Amino acid sequence: MTSLRQRMVQDMQIRNLAVHTQNSYVLQVSMFARHFGKSPEMLGPDEIRTYQIYGCCRALERTAGELADSKADRRLLGALWRWHGAVQRWKVTAR
Repeated sequence: MTSLRQRMVQDMQIRNLAVHTQNSYVLQVSMFARHFGKSPEMLGPDEIRTYQIYGCCRALERTAGELADSKADRRLLGALWRWHGAVQRWKVTAR
């Protein structure tokens, strides 16, 4: 497990998120990074926004039954914005 992923899991445990939610968030961050072919550490607000637009376009193509999942995706992307700020602060203090 990378130090960034370990930090993310620890942060979610501190916030007392359910294990299923933690696994879902880790999977979504993995998919986010895979989309760009880079580590999440190398991605910033511009990539998050691009991925949000990509997700919204995909959501329009989904069936009604799948739309509930896209709400969870949007909620996660909001968490990514907040988490990215925390990671940036963590990187600065870790130096």
